Amino acid sequence: MPNENAKKIQVAIILLAVSVLSFWFGGWHIAWSENLPTRDDVLYIGRGIAIKFNYRFYGVVFESRFFDSPIISWLLGGIAVSAFGKALASIEAFEETKAARASTVASKIPVRFEGVIAEDLLRGRNYSEIGPIAACVNKLTPFHKEPTKEQAAEALNKKAKAKGADAIFNVTYEKRGITFTSWGSITASGTGVKIEN
Repeated sequence: MPNENAKKIQVAIILLAVSVLSFWFGGWHIAWSENLPTRDDVLYIGRGIAIKFNYRFYGVVFESRFFDSPIISWLLGGIAVSAFGKALASIEAFEETKAARASTVASKIPVRFEGVIAEDLLRGRNYSEIGPIAACVNKLTPFHKEPTKEQAAEALNKKAKAKGADAIFNVTYEKRGITFTSWGSITASGTGVKIEN
């Protein structure tokens, strides 16, 4: 596992380097508050892509650095974007591997919740399964703090109580990055049980 993780990080670093070098050799640079040779268009597509805001352009454009060919610059720009995307995917795969390892370890450790009996206290007692219970804690904006396992455990505790569970087995945590609906989240899930007297 450590070799696999080291390989994923190396691949990500190499792809980031390819991305930066392709961007630079293609003559690309970030256009931030620049005047571009265009009419009164809001969107500039030609020697790059930029949008107009307050009479200035913002985006990415290229100029002749090594090649005087727009085709080569566009091709190197495409390679840069593709390599950057693959680097991010490699980093995300590394994070998922870390999260999966943490979930495996977490499922082997009995988790105690306030008001809910932990699984190690059920040995020798009769109980029936209620079913799977899951709770998610989201980071709503980039300015909020990262959600913690404790917050996810507290949310799972509340959901378990609402369903009438006395204990939760096989608790796992799954951490997710930025999605369309949140800036990060942690989901706690497990199997709820009811103690029979």
